[in-house]
Amino acid sequence: MKRQGAAISMTRFLRDMNKFFISIGDLTETNAWIKFQAIVLRTFNKIKNRTPVDTGFAKSSWRVEINHDTPGLFQAKIYNGAWYIALLEYGHSKQAPQGMVRITLIEQSITIRRILKGLSRGR
Repeated sequence: MKRQGAAISMTRFLRDMNKFFISIGDLTETNAWIKFQAIVLRTFNKIKNRTPVDTGFAKSSWRVEINHDTPGLFQAKIYNGAWYIALLEYGHSKQAPQGMVRITLIEQSITIRRILKGLSRGR
């Protein structure tokens, strides 16, 4: 059941990102790409910084891939190869009882929504 919460958080985050880019549709593709990279890297760094440290393996195992191979299509993937990362995400650590990924995606969605509200007021 907890894993469903992560999927919902990710879905909400992606939906908010999509709305954000639709709302700034007057940007050039290059400027949109720069903004996309900035949001993804900020998300990646927040997740990594929230990762609990014992040996440092889980924290050092975070990776991010950002692609723009097809015009108009931006893709990003944040992942971790530590075999126990799901345990950490779902409360197995007292250092991060709420996880790292879910809380960061929720925060980033809130930030994007605030930006969207500001953009809609300015029009």
